[in-house]
Amino acid sequence: MTNAKRAFISFKTLFLITTTNLFTAGANTASGDNTAQYKAICMLVNLAKKCTKGGQATTTKTDTALVVGAINISLAGSDFQQAIDTEKEWATLPQDNKNKLGGNKADWKFWKESKKQLKNHQTLIKTFAAEPKTAAQRLAAAELAKRARNLYAEANQASATPAASAAQLCKEALYGQGQTSSDGLKAGDATRANVCSEQAGGTNNKAGKALFCDVLCLRGGSSTHADTKQACGKGLETSETSTAWTPKTNGQAVGDPLIAHCAKFGGAGHLTDVTLEAAWATLQGQIKTDSSTNAGKPLVLGAVDSVGGSAFTGCTGNKVTNGGQCVQYKLTHFANGQTTIPWLSALRRAAEKVKTDEDNAKKSTASRKRTTTTK
Repeated sequence: MTNAKRAFISFKTLFLITTTNLFTAGANTASGDNTAQYKAICMLVNLAKKCTKGGQATTTKTDTALVVGAINISLAGSDFQQAIDTEKEWATLPQDNKNKLGGNKADWKFWKESKKQLKNHQTLIKTFAAEPKTAAQRLAAAELAKRARNLYAEANQASATPAASAAQLCKEALYGQGQTSSDGLKAGDATRANVCSEQAGGTNNKAGKALFCDVLCLRGGSSTHADTKQACGKGLETSETSTAWTPKTNGQAVGDPLIAHCAKFGGAGHLTDVTLEAAWATLQGQIKTDSSTNAGKPLVLGAVDSVGGSAFTGCTGNKVTNGGQCVQYKLTHFANGQTTIPWLSALRRAAEKVKTDEDNAKKSTASRKRTTTTK
């Protein structure tokens, strides 16, 4: 999706969002303070959890190519078929066999794997071999086999140096780079304000690293006040948020229920560039970017105490005394008119991969249909 389209979706969605009460002044965090923000980030969590699995297109390409190869073997005659010894490598194949196969080592793996498909697709192949074929039909089948060999080579080249699949990228968005679940995830610092809002941008600041971390900062309860456990909705303290979050100690135990609860909000369907940008625009509308409030600290998502204009003490877990139950993103995440929050970048790459996989799957389906009509 182009930046212009993203901007249009963001503008259209932001126009419909009322942001007047994003930051409510007061002492401690109150029940419901972060309800809108939590629901907005949950839409992105749900998209990441409904991500189409990657790798499907490569598998489909390979299977299609081998079926076409098997059909061609069945039409080529017994000499050609018998020359393909699936138990041998090219180096150990008798020279007579090599001659019958045209002496082409480059195609050996394709023909060997194609022959293995003869048993798996007997019904389909019989429709081609059941009746005599004209020279034109045999030529058409041979042309399809040539294309199939190229397709097979492309698929194998892609699998040798695979790009991250859509599913992997969605896991990265949820849990961070190299993570497939919350197992072993730790905040890295015992001070919540450092983890959720260290503006200096050191390694302690996990804001934007993963949706899991941002949800913890936004919704994880604090031992300083009971209402922090209900910041994202009354009645949650007895279920998902009964345990206060202690950074560097119990992130998985506290975070997993918060992520799971997102499913109760529903979502915008499966991940696409359109559903992603719409969900991001909604969340972006909840991120305070006006530096004249919140004691001059921008890019905060969640409840903060801005009374008195004193220095912001960070996302401490409770908005009392100029703190906040919040996430503060880095200035570099929004520099030069670009948004580079790591989990958002991962989701955008995943959406592109989903689109590519779907397009390739459609092409493979069309190729199968052309194959079955060639008689």
